[in-house]
Amino acid sequence: MVTFYQTVNDFLEQNERAMLANEAASCLVLGNARAERDKPCVPERMFGNVLDDAGNILLIFCNYYPFNLCVYAHTPDRELQGKAAAELARTLTEQKPFLFNGLTANRAVCDFFFETYRAPDEAPVFLAASMDIMELTALTPVKLAPGFQREAEEADIPLLTWWNQEFEREALHSERSTEDAERSVRRAMKSGFYLYCGEDGQPVSGVVTARRMENTVTLNHVYTPPAFRGKGYAQSNVYLTCRRVLESGYQKCSLFVDQTNPISNRVYEKIGFKITEDQYDYRFRRRKPD
Repeated sequence: MVTFYQTVNDFLEQNERAMLANEAASCLVLGNARAERDKPCVPERMFGNVLDDAGNILLIFCNYYPFNLCVYAHTPDRELQGKAAAELARTLTEQKPFLFNGLTANRAVCDFFFETYRAPDEAPVFLAASMDIMELTALTPVKLAPGFQREAEEADIPLLTWWNQEFEREALHSERSTEDAERSVRRAMKSGFYLYCGEDGQPVSGVVTARRMENTVTLNHVYTPPAFRGKGYAQSNVYLTCRRVLESGYQKCSLFVDQTNPISNRVYEKIGFKITEDQYDYRFRRRKPD
């Protein structure tokens, strides 16, 4: 059974505890819900779940347009995930028109969803990113690269804005305006933006502590310009950031990594990260208006 909520508060009251059982996998849905806590649910800001016949939660989802429909699989049973995803797809197909640009979920949910869902405009879907979710509960000591870590400052914003645009091009294959990139950087600085600097003081790598749940902090926007790669700067920056997080009382760090970049991902494994889930980002390829 697919349930849609009238308010975000109602959604959180019924689903927050279930999402906290796996903060790394549910952080996109939970983070959006907490950010919109006091608002009503509307088509472009929709929250809901899929239950089995006994009332157990199988999937929890949100649609925060113009971003993807995000689905968290609460049940570990892949067969049940698939059946629930197909039911969600049938329900959304019947609710034409429905505003969403794609789907972010694990492989089982994505596969079964798109076997059933039919977009009103028959737009084809394409895979924009294939990711793994990694978690760290204890650090494995590593040799740090020459240099030091510090927090980002106001004077760093022009450089970090450029980094943000380059990250968007490289990791997400999309363009971001300078204004939008700067806004993203300023938001990240409020959450926690850490820079690793070489011995000469020049920033050479960055990482953001983006989402803070009860027990887990999610890192994102790990970026090192090409000229500084292969020198251990990113590994050192992530290591020191995770140490800050764990020493402040959190139990875990998590991050999303690109499955197509195994070299980078081994960097995270060396400091203690382990893969706990897969996550895929599918988008609709819609024809641009004439």
